[in-house]
Amino acid sequence: MSDIVRYAPQQRDVRDAASLVSVWICYVAGAALGTIAKQEWEFRCLYAPIVLLISLIVVDQFRPIDIQEEKHQAG
Repeated sequence: MSDIVRYAPQQRDVRDAASLVSVWICYVAGAALGTIAKQEWEFRCLYAPIVLLISLIVVDQFRPIDIQEEKHQAG
């Protein structure tokens, strides 16, 4: 059993599954927090996500997250 746990992070399928699970957790958490924030602050609650999105876009322009995936999609 300990070998399975030790070698799991080295397997691509495990990493891909973990990545997908983390994306879904972020979607659910974002939906829940967005609903609560909307009730409290109305449309002012959109300021933080917009600033975060713009900063991620700027960071991605200077340091792309996955260059290999972009090359694969382009060609």
